[in-house]
Amino acid sequence: MPSAKVNPNEMNPSQRQASEWSARQRGEHELEQAKHALRQMTGRRIREQDPGELRAQNDPAQPVRREGHWNAITFEERVQHYKIQLLQRQLDELRSRDKTERTGGTPSRKLYQQPNTKRVRVYANGSRAEQAVSVRANSLQELMDVAELRLGLGKRARTLFSSDGQRLFQFEELQQEQLVCVSTSSHFVGASDLRRQRQIRAAWARADQNDVALSSTPNPRINVDPFAPALPE
Repeated sequence: MPSAKVNPNEMNPSQRQASEWSARQRGEHELEQAKHALRQMTGRRIREQDPGELRAQNDPAQPVRREGHWNAITFEERVQHYKIQLLQRQLDELRSRDKTERTGGTPSRKLYQQPNTKRVRVYANGSRAEQAVSVRANSLQELMDVAELRLGLGKRARTLFSSDGQRLFQFEELQQEQLVCVSTSSHFVGASDLRRQRQIRAAWARADQNDVALSSTPNPRINVDPFAPALPE
C-alpha cells in the first residue's frame, strides 16, 4: 500500500531537511544524466564525420547553406544543452536554500527576488536582424553560450554588439527584448556592409553573364593585386 504524502508544512525541521536533501540528490542525478546524454550526442556526431549537404536558400547574403555537417551542433544537442541549464539553475536554488538552513540564518530576501534574467533577441553577425531568435541569460557569457547553440554558429561566440555596431562589455548594458548581434570575431558586419556585399555579388554575376573580362594594374608603390584573395586576419 503506497504511503500517504506528507504536507511540507506539517514536517518537522529534520523531515523537511531530509526531503530537500533527497530532492537535491535527485537533481544532481538528473543533471549528470543530462550531461552524459549530451556527451553521447556530441560523440556520435563527431565520430560519424558527416560532410552534410549544400542547400540553396533565398538569401543574397548567403545563397548556399551547408546542413548536417559534423561540425554543426544539432537541434537535439541545443535542446539538451538548454535542459542542462534549467537543471543547473534548479540545483543551484536547492543548494542555496540548503546552505541557508544549515547555517541557521534567516532566508535572504534575494531568494524571493526574480533572478537577473534578461530576454533578448540575438542574430548572427553578417546575417539579417529579421532572423533574430529570443534567448534568456543571466550573464554575458551565458548569453554567448546559448546564442552560439541557438544560432548554430559552428565557432565560439566571442563578441556581442548592439544593432548599430556598439560593442557590449557589461551585462547591465542590455535591456529586455534588445536586439543583439553575436559575432565569432571582433568585427561588426552591419546592414550597409550587407548591402555592399550584395551589390558586389550582383556586379560579379552580371559581369559573368556578359562575359566581361576584368583586368587591373598593380600599384607599383604597394604592390597589391586588388583581385587577389583577402589576407587572413
